[in-house]
Amino acid sequence: MELYTLDSNFNKQAVIEKYSSAIWTERYSKPGDFEIVFSDAQYRAMGSPGENDFIGRKGTVEVGVIEKTIFRDNKVTCKGPLLGDMLRHRWYILRGTSDANSSGKTRTDTPERMMAFMLYYYVGPGLEDFYPSVDIADVLLEVMPNLKTGYNDTLGSGYIYPSVTENIVEHQISLPKNFRDIIVELFEPKGVGWRMYPIPDGTSNYELRWQAYRGVDRSIDQSAVTPIVFTQGNNTLKNAEEIHSIENLITACHTYAPKLRPANYGYDASYAVGYATSNVFGGSHTMFKRKTYIATFDDMTPEDYHWYTSASSNGIIKAREVLMQRAKDIIANNNFVRLIDGEVVISSEFKLGVNYDLGDIVTLQGTHGAYENARIIEYIHTHDATGHKEYPTVTVI
Repeated sequence: MELYTLDSNFNKQAVIEKYSSAIWTERYSKPGDFEIVFSDAQYRAMGSPGENDFIGRKGTVEVGVIEKTIFRDNKVTCKGPLLGDMLRHRWYILRGTSDANSSGKTRTDTPERMMAFMLYYYVGPGLEDFYPSVDIADVLLEVMPNLKTGYNDTLGSGYIYPSVTENIVEHQISLPKNFRDIIVELFEPKGVGWRMYPIPDGTSNYELRWQAYRGVDRSIDQSAVTPIVFTQGNNTLKNAEEIHSIENLITACHTYAPKLRPANYGYDASYAVGYATSNVFGGSHTMFKRKTYIATFDDMTPEDYHWYTSASSNGIIKAREVLMQRAKDIIANNNFVRLIDGEVVISSEFKLGVNYDLGDIVTLQGTHGAYENARIIEYIHTHDATGHKEYPTVTVI
């Protein structure tokens, strides 16, 4: 693994020729991290890099930032996050009346466009447009004038990210919150990836690019691209275990809110009950195929739903909707299990950056008919006395 130091403008300085071991991890929806272990002599020969120094790796645009240096037993360990993690030091706070959304908590758009806009106006060049010269912003906020987010990056206002109707979401943001955490909580459930990296020009100038992207579906459930299948048959999956189970299966669920059924309200008690059924076994849930579960929720109170005596009130209708959704969630989380587990092996057949990338959806296939589609959420490079290794981490979706 070729590593090198960078100057404060992200220009390459010197190759780190000798070190004892290194781990470099890049992630899809979260910032990655790295760790380099030197002997004391190796560390001194490198000029003793320290906190806030930048580290690069050949083959990637990502950059690491040293945040911690540990000296122990004639060894020195330098470790830290990749550059995107620096957004934990930039915060989303209310702008006041100049904010188009006065609450500052709810935004509606695709995840990519939402974050491109927010980073431009709260972290990037647009920040100067919204705060006076003397303000709380002088204490809490600092503009990154060279940050490019995909919003307003060319002449005029606009996005490089398309507005895809099916990807539009409404997102509630509790304030205050740092931007790294906002991005992760928005992007991770939606299957969106991101990274922040510099583009130096060899001088004291550089562009800082924040980029959002979506992985490609390369599973066997699509036909647009060649599927990527990890299996013991092609020696790309080892120590595989295939499990078929109905141990925790629920085919019928009833949800119940005891505090919403006091006798003195005088309405039909069924309004405090939700239910859902599964389509497992073709929807036939009789005799031994019926697996019922009842869940109670004490967190739902009349005060929370503006409870009135009329069964047609909005509060009662909303409570019923919540209970029905909770029943559906319980069914979804207790389904028939076909699980494939194992260790993905890197081979000449499948290579990162050639056959697949971070965020792509691939298939893990067992030997008895089961398969799971999984997303590549991180990629790890390691180097030590035994040589170089690299492998992806996947999560079933």
